[in-house]
Amino acid sequence: ELDEKAMEEIRDAFVKSAKIVEMSEFDGIELHGAHGYLLQEFMSPALNRREDKYGGSIENMLRFPQEVIDAIREEVSIPVGIRLSLYEDDPDGYPPEHGMKIVENLKNIDYVHFSSGRFAPPGASASYYSEHNHIISKIPRKPGLTTIGVGSITSAEDVENALKHVDLVALGRAALADPFFPENIKRNRKVRPCIRCNQACRNLAFGEVRCTVNPMTGNETLKTHARLTGRVKIAGAGISGLEAAIFLAQKGMDVTIIEKSNRIGGQINEIREERKRNEFLTLIEYYESRIRELGITLILNKKADMRFIDLFMGTGKEYPDIVREDEIYIDSNIYKHLDQALDLAKDSKVFMTERSLDSMDRHRQMEYRKIAESSGIEFVKERDGRFKTSWYERNQYDIYQASKRGLWAAMKYVRENY
Repeated sequence: ELDEKAMEEIRDAFVKSAKIVEMSEFDGIELHGAHGYLLQEFMSPALNRREDKYGGSIENMLRFPQEVIDAIREEVSIPVGIRLSLYEDDPDGYPPEHGMKIVENLKNIDYVHFSSGRFAPPGASASYYSEHNHIISKIPRKPGLTTIGVGSITSAEDVENALKHVDLVALGRAALADPFFPENIKRNRKVRPCIRCNQACRNLAFGEVRCTVNPMTGNETLKTHARLTGRVKIAGAGISGLEAAIFLAQKGMDVTIIEKSNRIGGQINEIREERKRNEFLTLIEYYESRIRELGITLILNKKADMRFIDLFMGTGKEYPDIVREDEIYIDSNIYKHLDQALDLAKDSKVFMTERSLDSMDRHRQMEYRKIAESSGIEFVKERDGRFKTSWYERNQYDIYQASKRGLWAAMKYVRENY
């Protein structure tokens, strides 16, 4: 436990930081009282085991956070809010009602920003296994101060539903997918949707921000040509071809896409897991809207004559299907194989290695495991002689790789021809 001298030093550090913020001409300060950070540790019954004046009752648990707030307010004049976990997802976590008690007992704050979670998933970044507005929908009542809500808000409809419960909406992943999210909603245009895959944006080991559905996120400094003229024909309306087409059309070119099948989207159309499929198909809807807005000519059910094609995108890398047998042994982190395993388990006994789940973030792992085990799939710790084949790629070909491939191909075409 922190002694009171250490707590005083921490309060002083908060105040010093707040003064720097104000001198730097920021508009306000948001204290982090969520996600297992120090202020939440005091407010969480599961973590605060103190028996002094800083533990026990709700008033005591809030004493240190309140001291920090009051000390800051004495030194700065800009607004001060706090981000709080409305509830904790951990087995011993507190419910939304406790979160509301925190809000209604804190004083001297201008607003509260509702998030969720302590250490256990999903927290604010729920995957497609959770409902949209998964945090805001659990707010028991509206407190008597300004409120901000976050969590699984990816569309205009989500925003409208959220604003029935809170005053303002915060965007995280959705802003990585579409940095013009608010403007597109104002103009009644489809946003590039966050599909809540928790892939590139959660890959924190690389120390950089990326987005599975937006190859420009994190690559904003790439130099691209200004307005272009001319015609370009692209073969393939998978993710790569669509990204290439949109990039070139935005630059002013007359773009035609020729696709041999009867629909766009490539391998996304093969997804069978229901919740994943429903979420990922919103990306196809976005591409359809952009094709219309940009005046791209789309020709379906036609095999392209390669003599007249400027960019051939094809289907990109394709992974083999898992062969159906009475007993199936899967050692693969490939998303396609994880999807197929659920179908195969309907008629076969399926064994899967633990490491097969490594490519998914913690929430997807947790929810996939529940579905898999309820389907009869058995997980084993180590791969043994029964596992004849292994597909394991640290940087597997996925939506991000496909979209980046299309963007890079379009840029290369411009460099070589203009």
